Amino acid sequence: MVWLAQDVEESFGIVRTRQSHVLDRWLAATPEVPEGRWEEVERLRLSAEKDIDALNEAAIKFFFIGPLVSIVDFNTEGYHGFLEQTLTVSNANGSARGNVDFMVAAGREKPRAPIYLLHEYKPETTAVLDPKGQLLIAMLAACVENEDAALTQPVYGSYVIGRFWFFVVLNGNEYTISRAFDCTQPDGIGTIFNALLQVKLYIEDLYSELSARG
Repeated sequence: MVWLAQDVEESFGIVRTRQSHVLDRWLAATPEVPEGRWEEVERLRLSAEKDIDALNEAAIKFFFIGPLVSIVDFNTEGYHGFLEQTLTVSNANGSARGNVDFMVAAGREKPRAPIYLLHEYKPETTAVLDPKGQLLIAMLAACVENEDAALTQPVYGSYVIGRFWFFVVLNGNEYTISRAFDCTQPDGIGTIFNALLQVKLYIEDLYSELSARG
């Protein structure tokens, strides 16, 4: 089943809010950037500005999103990036599966305690293809898994439509979606890259909590 955001709301009792202090704090963050990284990001931005309209989904992943995520480097001790994952969530109304292209979670072979999920699409959203719905299902499943591990932090996510990035926070039963950020523009790529760096800091804090528990 292809899930629309409205279907997820009605089936799992979540509510979209127009503003979230968690989302605002995430996107306003200006974490320290390792030396030389901005030059790499600018090279990707210029490439996207030139070619992104002509790229299909696979090419955007390979030539832009993959390299950008690699600059951030989510593969640290205890936490790693996982590709092409399926997460499942269920309640009294039934169960649903959400496919997510990339997630960051504890573990090496099997993801545990996912905190950031990225879902990528090239086409514009249609009634048949809704990246919001697919991402929300996966984020809900991540929340349930984290609750089972007694973790209560928000789950962070992104979905991509062509040049536009949207950031999503699921906090309890409320979710909020940011405005679109254009990765071909200097201010847009700046916010996108800072958001990825900041979510890495959130991940490191969560990993420290998990490590302290033993």
